[in-house]
Amino acid sequence: MRQALAVLALLTAAPAAAQVSYPVGPPPDMSIYAKASDIPQPATSLPPMEVVAGAVGSPGTYRPANAIAPRITRATTVTLISGGTFSGTWSTPLPAPPILVLTPIATGSAAVTCELTSAPTVSNFAGRCWSSQNTSITTAALTLGLTVLPNIASPAGTQVQVLAVPPTQ
Repeated sequence: MRQALAVLALLTAAPAAAQVSYPVGPPPDMSIYAKASDIPQPATSLPPMEVVAGAVGSPGTYRPANAIAPRITRATTVTLISGGTFSGTWSTPLPAPPILVLTPIATGSAAVTCELTSAPTVSNFAGRCWSSQNTSITTAALTLGLTVLPNIASPAGTQVQVLAVPPTQ
């Protein structure tokens, strides 16, 4: 009886061990499980810049959470010097000559207009700005057909925001 109680106590203390059964027959097919070579590895190169059409990427790799893709745009603010000219250099060159968007920050009542003086390159840009002051035209001047030139001023000291975007087409 003591032996029966001891066996019963053992079975009660470890029910999982008592219920383990082993398969009979050949071992299961392990080929359906991933191999170490199938597990994706972190990418070891800089993430590529974005492109219009996109790309699938390399199989078997993933982008780590702390990876940072290169920036494809550049933005800066320049201040006009005498004559209303400006120029700038990007700290990191762009992959191709960009399209520039110029936005003058006019503080006065006159509208400021800006244009590029040369085609932008991958590393620098240059341009000029001017402001048109209001010019009053009299009825007599219009009747006589006189040509009245606008009063164009150099807005030295005005700031211009420059945004460089890579061409997409």
